[in-house]
Amino acid sequence: MAVLLQRIAWACDSEALDTVTPTMQSAIYQERQSFAAWVWVLIAALWVSVIVSTWAVWREWSAAPPAERHLGDLTGVLIGFAVMAIVHGLLGGIRITVMQDQLTVELRYWPIPVRIPVATIQACRPVTYSPLRKFGGWGVRGSWSGIRAYTARGRRGVLLYLDGGRRALLGSDDPETLAAVVGRLGIKVLPPSEDVEAPV
Repeated sequence: MAVLLQRIAWACDSEALDTVTPTMQSAIYQERQSFAAWVWVLIAALWVSVIVSTWAVWREWSAAPPAERHLGDLTGVLIGFAVMAIVHGLLGGIRITVMQDQLTVELRYWPIPVRIPVATIQACRPVTYSPLRKFGGWGVRGSWSGIRAYTARGRRGVLLYLDGGRRALLGSDDPETLAAVVGRLGIKVLPPSEDVEAPV
């Protein structure tokens, strides 16, 4: 619960979310984006529901005669905890780091970052879009047109045009700055658009 309250506090404090970290020797720019406060309120409510349900099931199970106790009766509880743990992990926030040779996208509780070599980026563009209509929400998503999105909140980001016709969308509260930093690596920065399908 303390972790959830801390996440909610982070989501309400924009200065704690978007940071440039000069101490990282190879990092030029770094931005961290957390999910909105209402998401963590919802997660907290779901955790309370799971804990209460678990207590009720355990109480009934332990009160039954030993001959009538079956571990299979606890399967639903274990599945509930596993699902909540996975959801909590995936909603830990996203950190974008720009380096001289690559961009990395890290999920807070996911050990393997997504690496985008600078050599594969042909252009970038600040965009404003509808997360629900285009991607069905936030998180690691894909569109029907093949765009891979890494977002945590809001409706703004930087669209990367990659080689082979691939595209990636990085959620950002300050897409103009992020695009400008990528531009300093020799990448063409296109004018802002409200269409994530805009061509190069």
